[in-house]
Amino acid sequence: MDIHARILIDYSGSMGYMKGSQEFENKYLLSDGTPRIELVKKILIQDLIPAINHFKFINIIRFSSSVYNHQNLTSKYIYSGEPNDEALKSIGELPVPPMGGTPIYSAFMKYFDFVKSSTLSKKIIFIVTDGDSNDVKDFDEKILDFMQSSGYKCPIYIVGIDQNLSAETKSKNLCNKSGGKYVNLKAMDYDNTYIESMLFELKSNILNSSLNHISESTEIKPVNTTNVNDLKKKNQLEINGDFSDGYISKLEKTIEGNTNAIALIGKQLELIVNQISALKNSDLNEELEILEDSEFNLKIGRHAESVLNSYLKDVVKLKNCRWNNEIKENYEPYDFKIEDGLNLTYIECKSSVGLEKNFYLSKNEWNFFLDHKDNYELIFVSEVFKKDQIFNIGNLFQAIIDKKIVPYSIRNRKIKSDLAYFRIV
Repeated sequence: MDIHARILIDYSGSMGYMKGSQEFENKYLLSDGTPRIELVKKILIQDLIPAINHFKFINIIRFSSSVYNHQNLTSKYIYSGEPNDEALKSIGELPVPPMGGTPIYSAFMKYFDFVKSSTLSKKIIFIVTDGDSNDVKDFDEKILDFMQSSGYKCPIYIVGIDQNLSAETKSKNLCNKSGGKYVNLKAMDYDNTYIESMLFELKSNILNSSLNHISESTEIKPVNTTNVNDLKKKNQLEINGDFSDGYISKLEKTIEGNTNAIALIGKQLELIVNQISALKNSDLNEELEILEDSEFNLKIGRHAESVLNSYLKDVVKLKNCRWNNEIKENYEPYDFKIEDGLNLTYIECKSSVGLEKNFYLSKNEWNFFLDHKDNYELIFVSEVFKKDQIFNIGNLFQAIIDKKIVPYSIRNRKIKSDLAYFRIV
């Protein structure tokens, strides 16, 4: 399979401990106290590299920039060769990065040269990053303009690690318009089921692209029957060298292509079977997750809070808004606090993976709500990981009085003790 890829790994300070930054030190640590680079390594080793092990050649490159000059690109090859165990080993040995920026545009421009090489191989670029490009603001449009003007194009795949709304919008635009795929992972740690679910579409897109490449590169032109008949008339036992060697070579390439295609179809089927299995298990555990108090379920709660945090700061543009769980889960009876002089507003974020808008308040949350009912608000995020629909309910007490929120279900449910059930009408 003649596909070449370059994997660019964001090696900026936010992937590490941010040592030396008074404002951000340890801000981006995962729930187990490790930096984001550890999550990136697991995603690459356990998911991305196995998904492209049919590629012929890959480069893996880490990139960052100076803290004081984001135009100053610092980069290093950590692996070049087939996507094998040696590639996995090189990723596993990546140390924690020091302070530095995220120059996505500069890294792309420096390592885009392989697309211009004369080989007939298909070229792909992967970028794994947790931030926005801090060397060029509109990096997505700049890269797209460059590919359009230069005539050299390739699909770009970006795996975002908890990117904010601005970075997510640009990354998605770049991937969609270049023919690649984008996914933004919001997990606080490596949850195998969640990662598999989020990367399913990306892996499927990679396999489909590989199958299309096989189809395009193994086409055989029809045999020139006139020449064959002429040769038969001359009773030649061997066909002329140039004609036969070329045709046989193409035939061998087609057979090889078909073999590779069958292998890829097998991988695609395996991917689909695994996804169906994961969905079935998710369905079986759905009620259990609800009974175990879904606000503490990191698979949906963390993502919803992150979406809401971006919404409050980037869209509503609240200046004095504090996200309690930004660094780690603090288990307070509210998720956000807004300070406006002497006035305080508490916001609780509730969420669901489907269309239903049901939620629970724990005993502590309920008591806190009653004690602060005049300044306690609720915002609900539905279809988490899909559309992330935000519903600003406003003051919870007033919503209950107005019958916009009711304490009863439309179907039978078993409710765990110390939980109060509510449904948004």
